[in-house]
Amino acid sequence: MRFNDNETQLLLHILKTINPHSTFDLLIEKLELNEYVKGRLLNLLFTEITKVNFVFNDARDIEIQILLKKIKFKATPR
Repeated sequence: MRFNDNETQLLLHILKTINPHSTFDLLIEKLELNEYVKGRLLNLLFTEITKVNFVFNDARDIEIQILLKKIKFKATPR
């Protein structure tokens, strides 16, 4: 899954505020280089974002919910 610029910035902000481990380093690197994210990294991204409760303004909350739906669709095995 490839993300647009707004989604990438939002994801990077979220990942950098979570306590980063080595797995996040690879994910952050892929996002910064606008590379395709798939498989376990996409699943990790989805699980970590759903664990954390972020409170932004209304527009950001809507963006996060839309992004989570897109990631969940791609991250869930069929």
